[in-house]
Amino acid sequence: MKIRDFSELVLLTTKVSDGNMSFFKEKKEVLKNRKKFAEKFGLNLDNFVVLYLQHKDKVYSATIKDLGRGAKDTKTVIKADAAVTNRRGVYLSILTADCLPICIYDPKTKAISIAHVSRHNIYKIIKNTINKLKKEFNIFPRNLIVNVGPSIGSCHFEIDLWKIAEEELKVLGVFEKNINNQRICTFESPDYFSQRKAKSQNLPDNRFATIFGIRICSQDPENMIYSKRINSKFKILNPK
Repeated sequence: MKIRDFSELVLLTTKVSDGNMSFFKEKKEVLKNRKKFAEKFGLNLDNFVVLYLQHKDKVYSATIKDLGRGAKDTKTVIKADAAVTNRRGVYLSILTADCLPICIYDPKTKAISIAHVSRHNIYKIIKNTINKLKKEFNIFPRNLIVNVGPSIGSCHFEIDLWKIAEEELKVLGVFEKNINNQRICTFESPDYFSQRKAKSQNLPDNRFATIFGIRICSQDPENMIYSKRINSKFKILNPK
């Protein structure tokens, strides 16, 4: 099984053609890029929760109260390298340019997580993320579906982060058949930003975004009330 097999999920990755997604520079241009990308898929930027990455092991539990944090400025960002939630309409997002964007879904509890995995935190952040899912939503690792997004391959990095991440996931109880590693190398691919390539080729040091969330289902009675609560503050749009 793959995350993209589940119609209730939204998993998006921006590309170079979508522009830089990091507020480190050109904030007005970045905000324009973010809004344009969100609108292209029928999403509202106010429903994003964008993490400010630390290369550490903190995992944040996101709720509807966090909607919009870090999406339009850096003042409201959440400093963490992973986040979990089971709330529909909360779109978790991280910015990377070589590190591993890992998304996890549990079809049983409908819980999701997104994690930024680097050479500095690879063992702790993966373990902490799964432990957070266990604590918050009582998940079983054997049920988890994992997606490893575009990131640097061992062909251009001294450490095989892909292999380490896959092995760590299996050690923690995730079935190998449920781990989907796209093995798209950011250094090799012209579609994604790479910090290492930028340094070696004197290119702009930009970031691409990974967005992961659960669609709001209007037919689900439990979520009709939830949808009204969100709409009282933000306008919700579902991806087409």
